[in-house]
Amino acid sequence: IQNQEIRNQHQLQKQQLQEVSQRQLQLRNEAQWREDHARQQRYMIAIIGMAILTVLLIVYLIWRFINTRKLRKEKLLAEEATRKAQQTNLMKSMFLQNMNHEIRAPLSAIVGFSSLLNKTEEYGITPEERLTMMRDIQSNTDLLLTLIDDIIDLTTLQSGAYQLESTVFSLTELCRTALSSIRSNVPDGVELKLSVPKEDRLVKSDHKRLLQVLLNLLGNACKYTQNGSITLGYTSTAKQVEISVADTGVGI
Repeated sequence: IQNQEIRNQHQLQKQQLQEVSQRQLQLRNEAQWREDHARQQRYMIAIIGMAILTVLLIVYLIWRFINTRKLRKEKLLAEEATRKAQQTNLMKSMFLQNMNHEIRAPLSAIVGFSSLLNKTEEYGITPEERLTMMRDIQSNTDLLLTLIDDIIDLTTLQSGAYQLESTVFSLTELCRTALSSIRSNVPDGVELKLSVPKEDRLVKSDHKRLLQVLLNLLGNACKYTQNGSITLGYTSTAKQVEISVADTGVGI
């Protein structure tokens, strides 16, 4: 009986030891699971954090790219505006310089012919010559008015909205008018010549602007020609007209 009790006690102790071992194993498993779960949570937090940082970085790069393009575009627009402003100022300066030259030509013609008309008897001017001079004064007066209109229309020219006023007129008569207007500016010893076809040519263009071009070329020829001749003329074909100013001077 006593041996049986001892065996029972050993058996009970053995069972208790097994239960303790199982409990310890269970606790270790639970601790391992909690540790693995905590590690997985840390990994998930790290991955989410990295994903958030990546998204923020991508958003920042996109914003930087858009902002850089915007700044570059604004810089190009500013540079273009500056270039246009400089070009406009240059055009204004050139325009005013040309005005000084173009206004002098008709003014000199008006002053010269007016002076001659005041001394008709002294120089023996015939009525026909007097009428011609009066016509030259009128044509140069009209040219001055045109130049003044050009100054007023400067803003229109800059905006690109200016339109030519085309009319049909005689090219030979235009050349004669140009030579008459510039005659008073011709130096002594220089002969003005007109070289045109026998058959007159009618053209459709802006009469005032084309006259301005001819006067400008003739004025330059007068400036650089001290002797010889200045010839204004044109040649005509079925489809085009070529106008030329030739002189015996050193050139522009």
